[in-house]
Amino acid sequence: MKSREWILPEYPEDHQVYVTQFEVAGVLYRKESVERLLKFKAPYLRLMAEPKNPHDRNAIKVIGCAKGWFRTKTFHLGYIPADLAAKIVKKRILPLLFPRLRMIEVGNFFRVVMELTGPKGGKNDFVS
Repeated sequence: MKSREWILPEYPEDHQVYVTQFEVAGVLYRKESVERLLKFKAPYLRLMAEPKNPHDRNAIKVIGCAKGWFRTKTFHLGYIPADLAAKIVKKRILPLLFPRLRMIEVGNFFRVVMELTGPKGGKNDFVS
């Protein structure tokens, strides 16, 4: 099965792009979740801190979400790359960020590409 889906949901008007187009880490370990998410219309992402993660206390889980008939379905897709997650945790801005799903690729490669948006005017603080 080969499939590439470009997904560009809107983000809040009071946000701007902080980080453009990066791949979710660890997707290869969660191929089934990626394939299942791709079957839904209008999937979106949520982020969840994992301070008790035994491998990285700064870990931020990327969760794919889709509206089902009776509830929202969720799929653990992977993690924000470690260097970026450390920066987010250090700056304490995770609750302010809005993850934007850009692309899901299934086939020879398994990739989930996303970007992060945050409040307008805050990008300079995040980048520095």
